[in-house]
Amino acid sequence: MKCKKYLALLTLLICFSLFLFPGISKADLHPTYCTINNIMYAVHFDVREATVRGLEKTNVTSVSIPSTIKVRGVQCKVVAIGYDAFKNNTSLTSISIGDNVKVIRDAAFAGCTKLAKVSGGKNLIAIYKEAFKKCTSLKSFTLHKSVYSIGAKAFMGCKALETITVKTTMLVDKSHVGTSAFAGINEKVTIKCPKKYVKEYKKAWRKKGISKKATFE
Repeated sequence: MKCKKYLALLTLLICFSLFLFPGISKADLHPTYCTINNIMYAVHFDVREATVRGLEKTNVTSVSIPSTIKVRGVQCKVVAIGYDAFKNNTSLTSISIGDNVKVIRDAAFAGCTKLAKVSGGKNLIAIYKEAFKKCTSLKSFTLHKSVYSIGAKAFMGCKALETITVKTTMLVDKSHVGTSAFAGINEKVTIKCPKKYVKEYKKAWRKKGISKKATFE
């Protein structure tokens, strides 16, 4: 009896959402794929969120990921950059990340050997494993206040990485930073972190691949 009541409630909720958004069908409760301004997305209409899947045409040098997109009249937040989204794109030199992006997933930019500039992303929470692995032209990166975790090998092999600006205090906990996250980056990298946490960061990040020649300030 309880099961029937739950099913009835679920059906009612679905019907109500379809009434509110007449351009959406039941099939749209699963991801819908679309391309806007050359960026491919997986859209979840049920939560009005979208994930970047990659580029339709990959021979572009600069990409700006928006905070929101409008699909079938519905405004959706762009909340994630998906697995392998830009992997091995050797044309890309700069990326701007929208304010609603919370997650950069596994290997999203791995092997983007010409990627030199990453801007935006002020509300990022997590950078997954190998996200920027072997981005050999990347010179600087900012970890904003909201960043909570960095996956294993996230910046491995970023040999040109000269400056890391750390605004978050949550990465002093070494369990929030994956194995070899910074292995193979510039040996003389300068890490700018909150003054109260310089010692803590130095101690925690040495174990994650940061060279003894690095400067913490």
